[in-house]
Amino acid sequence: MKSKWSVSRSLVARPDGQRRWDYAYQFLVRWAMEQEATSKPNPLAKQEDENGSSPICSSFDPSTTSKSNH
Repeated sequence: MKSKWSVSRSLVARPDGQRRWDYAYQFLVRWAMEQEATSKPNPLAKQEDENGSSPICSSFDPSTTSKSNH
């Protein structure tokens, strides 16, 4: 025998809703900051190499090629 379940939800205004939302948000922000402060860096993570003399720039040259590299 299979039962058909129906789930519904509705908004209910509460007089202290804004205060409760603010409290929950502040709690999550504090929790996230604590997690970040206590987390240890991954020793296996590769650090970026500094390469100040590299020729990479923040733009591109559209005249280099018009064909796709397929």
